[in-house]
Amino acid sequence: MKLLPMSKAKISRIATVSWVYLIIALFLTLIFCLVLLFHVQMDALTAIRAYVGGEGLWAKAQKDAIRSLEQYVVTQDEADYQSFQRYILVPLGDMNARIELQKENPNLGTAREGMLDGRNHPDDLGYLINFFLRFQHTPYMSKAIEHWTAADQQIVELNSVAKKLRDEITSGRHDPKAVRNLFNKLNTINLRVTEKEDQFSSTLSDASRWANNASRNLTYTIALLFSVLGVGMSWPIIRRIHATENELLESEANLRIAATAFESQESLMITDANGVILRVNQSFTENTGYMTEEVIGQTPRMFKSGRHNADFYHAMWKTLLQTGTWQGEVWDRRKNSEIYPKWLTISAVKGRDGIATHYVGSHIDITESKAAEDAIKNLAFYDPLTHLPNRRMLLDRLRQALNSSARSGKEGALLFIDLDNFKTLNDTLGHDVGDLLLQQVAQRLTDCVRKADTVARLGGDEFVVLLEGLGEKSTQAAEQTKKIGDKIISALNRPYQLITHECHSTPSIGATLFNDCQSGMEELLKQAEIAMYQAKTAGKNILRFFNPQMQARINACAALEADLRRAL
Repeated sequence: MKLLPMSKAKISRIATVSWVYLIIALFLTLIFCLVLLFHVQMDALTAIRAYVGGEGLWAKAQKDAIRSLEQYVVTQDEADYQSFQRYILVPLGDMNARIELQKENPNLGTAREGMLDGRNHPDDLGYLINFFLRFQHTPYMSKAIEHWTAADQQIVELNSVAKKLRDEITSGRHDPKAVRNLFNKLNTINLRVTEKEDQFSSTLSDASRWANNASRNLTYTIALLFSVLGVGMSWPIIRRIHATENELLESEANLRIAATAFESQESLMITDANGVILRVNQSFTENTGYMTEEVIGQTPRMFKSGRHNADFYHAMWKTLLQTGTWQGEVWDRRKNSEIYPKWLTISAVKGRDGIATHYVGSHIDITESKAAEDAIKNLAFYDPLTHLPNRRMLLDRLRQALNSSARSGKEGALLFIDLDNFKTLNDTLGHDVGDLLLQQVAQRLTDCVRKADTVARLGGDEFVVLLEGLGEKSTQAAEQTKKIGDKIISALNRPYQLITHECHSTPSIGATLFNDCQSGMEELLKQAEIAMYQAKTAGKNILRFFNPQMQARINACAALEADLRRAL
């Protein structure tokens, strides 16, 4: 067979090498784009987590402020009002930061001072400010800022009404009816603020999911685009190689395989028409843990994870034979038995007769992308300090428990747990020690219940335990609930070793039973909380059950107190 002239062969070889370098540059660009996208996604995740944490601090401060006002109404002690003033500075600080950042030329120093007043962690300030300035006009962030602004207006009104309440108490007139009206107005404002806080958190959660989906879709699009470009750019190499004689064709093919398989940053595998592995690159061996000699001569079936059935692989090969290419997400197994996700692209290499002679498979390990998706999910549904379900997930599980109770006829229970004198521990030993105590309390609560039960943290030192599948009779369910409550009290009464301090803490527990969907979820939480306050009133470190007369007694006591003051 006649060989091509040397000058023509040299030109073909130079052109082929140029195309190989272009493909390598293309895949390096792909890696850079994916790394850049991952860093942007993680920065956004950190900022959203900081905003959710800030909202928790805001909600806790608002709640403590209302409790201080309740105490002030009862004691008329100026120290209680000053305590309210300290707590209300937290949401007011965040409000000042928001107003400053919404200006055309914001003073970042003023914004940082406001966020520090809002008790945000100093390490999070950069993420909070940059995220606000960059995304404040996007649909989700605009909606979140709208809820934030509405809540701030309520906070300002709450502060104003609180001042009127103080003026009324210190004026000397002391009209109980006026005081009661002002206090009722404060409770109404507090409910509106809480609603806006929940809407703010919900909007950020929706934004987290949207951002994650957009990032994942963009990652897939980039991978698809570069993979298609890479496959498309491989065809000129194949055409040039087939233009030479058989000897030059074999030499050029070896150079192409070496350049593609061993210089690419992606994990690559080349098989013959029967699926027998011929070549793998270094990235492939590093990613799978298999050495080259362990896979040569084998088939890709050795990497199966067991997560895909026969129909999945049948559909894959059907598409590959019809179109010459296939791509999608596949779960495979490494040599150490670890199962991992990857984005796989398979392309058929065909001869001049149109028959496939080889298959080229390239994949990208998307483990980190999956981990980022799980992290955003945890941020939306779990407390970052204790890793327990947060209020959002608790309400979802409570909704399921109500439906399950209605079907099975079995009772369920809610236990509202508040740590006694937790504020004193925070003030004396610091918030770091307080956080350690909360983490140990969370672990002890989890150890006290069954796997089917739910332990959640609402915020601060408040925990809720959801018990399902109790007895069908109320008396039996109450006995089971009391048994678990006593177990919790015993567990939380044990000493805590917090760094170098040995501390003690006791819980006050309120319990309420449910067996259908007639009582709303918020109403059940309110009942359990009322029972918890009854436990505190009764001396703390005990469990009290809610009954329908309890709320009536509270209302009667409040009315009696007002009548006695009027009589005096």
